[in-house]
Amino acid sequence: MRLPIKEEDTGLLMITKFLARFFSILADTIYRYKVLFFALCLGGSVISFFFARNLVIDPSFKSLLSQDHHIVTTLDEIEEIYGGIGSLVLVIRGNDYSKTARFIEDLVPILAKHKDIRYVEYKAPIEFIEKNLFMYMKQPDLVTIYNR
Repeated sequence: MRLPIKEEDTGLLMITKFLARFFSILADTIYRYKVLFFALCLGGSVISFFFARNLVIDPSFKSLLSQDHHIVTTLDEIEEIYGGIGSLVLVIRGNDYSKTARFIEDLVPILAKHKDIRYVEYKAPIEFIEKNLFMYMKQPDLVTIYNR
């Protein structure tokens, strides 16, 4: 059905009148054939759910690239060596330090035995950090220390 538009109407007024007339006709049609409209909506929903049930959301970055891409092969190597590229960080707080420390000491072996956890680090390697302290400094700071 063609909607009548007068020639003297231009611009925004013409668009407003067109949309008002269009939605008026649409509302009248839906109201007149409400059972058919409901059946069409229900049928469309059932068909959509039928096809959508097979959809899988894969949040992996690797699924976006070809499997021979160098980034994908590097990620596969990292997963093979380390078992994955994610990490789990637990923060445990308590008012009594000795109870909290004892809880952590009891929790570490349980976490270490879990099949999805490959490495548990719960104490900072103080000796290593003290021995290799300069590795953690920025190069300009190292130059300043060297020049003194």
